[in-house]
Amino acid sequence: GGPNSGIFKSTDGGDTWVDLTRNTGLPDGDWGRVGLAHSKTMPNRISALVDSEDKAGLYQSEDGGDTWTLVSDDANITVRPFYFYHLYASPVNGDELWVLTNKLWQSLDGGKTWLQRSGTKDDFHDIKFDPNDKDRIIITHDGGAMVTLNGGKTWSTPFTQPNQQVYRLNIDNQFPYNLY
Repeated sequence: GGPNSGIFKSTDGGDTWVDLTRNTGLPDGDWGRVGLAHSKTMPNRISALVDSEDKAGLYQSEDGGDTWTLVSDDANITVRPFYFYHLYASPVNGDELWVLTNKLWQSLDGGKTWLQRSGTKDDFHDIKFDPNDKDRIIITHDGGAMVTLNGGKTWSTPFTQPNQQVYRLNIDNQFPYNLY
């Protein structure tokens, strides 16, 4: 965080970058950590969880970053920005957002309201979506990994698979898939 924190966008594979940080609707002042999310089902929407000394919260752009709107300043999704601020969008539903903090939060309306999804542990770190099954999601937290088969309503327990604390997760394309 600090004077050089912001949001930058490239439309040519990273050869050039445009600074979006001070575009209309984004907060003034210095920023801390920023979590970005984008779903291919809504190509012009960018969601940004912005830690700001002015107004922390979830901001969204519906025009590729030209203008922004504060969607939510819910304290549950802006907790501990120095450690969390992980924001994810479902690849099959751009209105479904997830924020991983000390708790697990899901929005089904583009970030306007948030539901706490139960978990067997706290401090959530990563999430992976099954591109072929919108209801199957894997999350990692301080207690290991959990799997849902119903879109986050219920999760596996630490006793259904060998577990340990996991910070990052990757999946290959084999069948059955492997976790790394």
